[in-house]
Amino acid sequence: MHYLNTHFASFLDNNFEVVRNKEKILSSLRTDFLWMVVFATAFGIILPFTRTKNYEGACSSKFGERFIYILAATISIQMGLTKALENPGLIAIGLIWISIHGGLLIGVTKLIKPPYSFLEVGSQANMDGLPQLL
Repeated sequence: MHYLNTHFASFLDNNFEVVRNKEKILSSLRTDFLWMVVFATAFGIILPFTRTKNYEGACSSKFGERFIYILAATISIQMGLTKALENPGLIAIGLIWISIHGGLLIGVTKLIKPPYSFLEVGSQANMDGLPQLL
């Protein structure tokens, strides 16, 4: 995925003047992160319509779930709770944010009825993308 988004962003940057010009709004198309999100989302939408949906029975959800826990643990290891306790308003904002995030994910999951492992993947994808946006 990283190979694809890096080369696509550099292709746009090298071949289109409107993307190279930082004063134009289309200059944001040269960022790798944008294309990583676009390609990952496109693959996530397309793959369930292919034969990959049959891999659900091969313990793919359980295997993926374990890796999401490992990923969340490695991200949280880098977090300092003492810094968060210095400003309790941040904790309140975080709780509100997570409540809205969880409510939306659960609501959409009940609405479209995918496997619940998709809820975990969607949540982790949203939370991993957040630090790069800030």
